[in-house]
Amino acid sequence: DSFEIQGVPDGLPPTLLVQFERSDLSLVLSPPVASEPAAESRAGAIDVPHPHPLRSQGTVRMSLREAADVRLVLVDALGREVVVLREAPMAAGARTVQLDAQDLAPGVYLLVLDADGHRATRPVVVAR
Repeated sequence: DSFEIQGVPDGLPPTLLVQFERSDLSLVLSPPVASEPAAESRAGAIDVPHPHPLRSQGTVRMSLREAADVRLVLVDALGREVVVLREAPMAAGARTVQLDAQDLAPGVYLLVLDADGHRATRPVVVAR
């Protein structure tokens, strides 16, 4: 069997995407995320959702160092936006955002926090 390793869209952390030539099966491998510290950028940080892995609903804790125009999205392994969680100007400080994963297929996704052009990402696992 042969396989191909493909990159991910710019700005997303590296993951390994393995595609088997004999089927449409794709497998995304990612390092464990449950004990990782918050993913940080110069503008802010996002924590691992709680509970993790997600089964239906979870809470994402995020913090901003200063007021910023914020965009918090969940993207799939191909870099497609699946859910826009927040898109608005926000004051500095910590807050939580609810993530509804009930309609998401099981797999690995990425939370992407973009605050005034600075980006932080966090892997998220959805399991059933």
